Amino acid sequence: MAKEAIGANAIFSGPQLGLSYIGKRVYGYSGNVAAVSGTDGTLFDFTTGTDPILLDLWWSWDYEAMGDATDFGITLTLNGQTVIDEEQSTRAGGGRVIMQIFHQRLLLPPLTAFVLTNTTSTGSNVNCAMTLDGIIIK
Repeated sequence: MAKEAIGANAIFSGPQLGLSYIGKRVYGYSGNVAAVSGTDGTLFDFTTGTDPILLDLWWSWDYEAMGDATDFGITLTLNGQTVIDEEQSTRAGGGRVIMQIFHQRLLLPPLTAFVLTNTTSTGSNVNCAMTLDGIIIK
């Protein structure tokens, strides 16, 4: 997916699958993306430009929608290779994990296909939201 250049006076138009660029900064908001057991939700799917990017990923889950002993996580592939495969589980026997916001920082090489998905073992929709924030390195 092509990058979207945003001018200094642009108005945020909502979540999207790609990165937005403002000068040397990049950002992206997935919005709530539902994962259902057996079907991954796509949070982001884009290819970076010709410069490397130092990128911070922040994500959170809707724990209230999960049942006991529910597995959930994200998978990040770069050029088809898995580089992050993070999974957790809610507690069995009642009780949820505490609300957490997860963070990961990584360096993206130029012209890299970036695909980020979420997954869960519950049969109902569970939302995950991701925020990307980074800087172009020249």
